[in-house]
Amino acid sequence: MSRSRTAAVPRLRAVVAALLLLAVVALAAGTSGASAAALPLEPVARPWATTSTGCATGTAVVTPATARDAHSVAVGGLDVSRCSRTARLEVWVVAADGTTRTLVGTVEGRAAVPASPPVTVAPDGAVVVRVDGWVRPATLARPVAPGDEAVVEAVPGIEITGRRWTLPDDRQACVTVTVRATTVQPVEWALEVNPQAAPWYGDTQLDHYVIEADSATARMLRDHPSRGRLQVRGQWQSWGEFAHLSLDPADAYPSERTVTFCNRNLPLQPAVPSAYDVTVTQTRWDARPGPNGDVQVCYAVLVRGNGTSPFNVGWTASVDLSAAVAHVRSFSGGTYRVRAPSDAERTSVVSGTVLTLRNAEYGALKNTESLTTTVCVTRW
Repeated sequence: MSRSRTAAVPRLRAVVAALLLLAVVALAAGTSGASAAALPLEPVARPWATTSTGCATGTAVVTPATARDAHSVAVGGLDVSRCSRTARLEVWVVAADGTTRTLVGTVEGRAAVPASPPVTVAPDGAVVVRVDGWVRPATLARPVAPGDEAVVEAVPGIEITGRRWTLPDDRQACVTVTVRATTVQPVEWALEVNPQAAPWYGDTQLDHYVIEADSATARMLRDHPSRGRLQVRGQWQSWGEFAHLSLDPADAYPSERTVTFCNRNLPLQPAVPSAYDVTVTQTRWDARPGPNGDVQVCYAVLVRGNGTSPFNVGWTASVDLSAAVAHVRSFSGGTYRVRAPSDAERTSVVSGTVLTLRNAEYGALKNTESLTTTVCVTRW
């Protein structure tokens, strides 16, 4: 009897080993096939970790709608042509306070994956994107609002927490900047002004920039003559020290500073074709001469901002007048002329049968502003 029990032990061990082997194979198969879509989304140290399958291809670029309290993030860079429009899209981000957030949307809504409550994404944090359960390589892009490049931090240890722009007219632009310390060590704050960026449009003339209200505690100076850059810095005064910031409550320095400066003599704004649309509509076509023998063909030229630029931008519009000229000249006698205004808002130049309109000193457009010009070819 004891001999039969002893002989059964090897057989039992063989059965157990076979069952364990089958379990391992089943687990491997279950996690390497379609069921991988059920794997949980976990924080990873390498945001480029990826799978080799799934409906989406490419590297995702995640851009928060705003630097602070973003209500959504945009996911670009992916080819999702093989994905269902309703395929689940997940974006894992690190918030500025160190917590993690998973934002959920769809492939169709990838331009604005909602964040509720709003999230301030850590600019140097990891990011992970999953499409229909499959992880794609991803990078985090810094949101850049219009005007962000016009004024930047010039030294480490500070951050700009707000820029508020005002445009008194086409020739002026003002910005109120709030700068805050990011360290308990006192730091001499400085802002760099890039005149090549909108809305300065290349104006490097130092005396065109004026510190408003705070001229006793801040100053504008030339920073990099070779690059045409300017700086705004705080000043020492006998009645106060305004050059340093610190997060240490024991220091006498404030933690943040707000300063306003303006350019009161901006140059003529260059054309920015991506910021406006041009529509040319024929408004008159005389089939025959009038009582006085005159013949007119007229057009309305509408230039309208498309809402992409909060700053004043220049524009150009060209009108082909060849058909109008041919029609007017088809009647015997007389000659023709082109009537188009040149004033404070626009200039007009005719070359052959092409009329070109441009913004003048006070004809720039911002947001969805528009300007209409009437152009006529007349026989006289």
